[in-house]
Amino acid sequence: MYKSQFSLFLMTSLSLTAGCSMVSGVSKASPKQFPAQPSTIFSPCEQTAESGFGYTVIRAGDGPKVADGVFTITYHGYVASTGLQYANLNKKQVATHDYTTKPAFTEAIYSLSVGDIKKFCFPPQLAYGDEKVGAIPVNSDLVEIFEVHTFTSAKEIDDSIKELRKQSN
Repeated sequence: MYKSQFSLFLMTSLSLTAGCSMVSGVSKASPKQFPAQPSTIFSPCEQTAESGFGYTVIRAGDGPKVADGVFTITYHGYVASTGLQYANLNKKQVATHDYTTKPAFTEAIYSLSVGDIKKFCFPPQLAYGDEKVGAIPVNSDLVEIFEVHTFTSAKEIDDSIKELRKQSN
């Protein structure tokens, strides 16, 4: 199966089974913490990841760490120099481990756990560099804030599919 077809299959699987026990982590967080306040957007990140992007833990979650599988998030993206909001997904979004093609973004996603709210500060060379993407100007520092609501591992999804196939035979 092609990767994009597999991703679509995983997204469909999670939306059909999100209420089942296979969801290993569910955040008890309140969405009232979004959208981010200007002080959160414009303040520098407190720590630096291995690849060089910054991050601040706004709230540490107590759920499982995101890995291969699918997760639901609330996500906001801002241009750091102006505060321009270029992304506002104040709802649960389903994404797979191949969520992004930017290595720093992938590293950021894999650093999250269910219940986390983290702010990430990406310098241009780790974001889009000299590419203009939508409303994001070239060579922009980006601030992205993620809240993870749920996570289901690829193994849990595979096991559930196997169980469904057994039941249908």
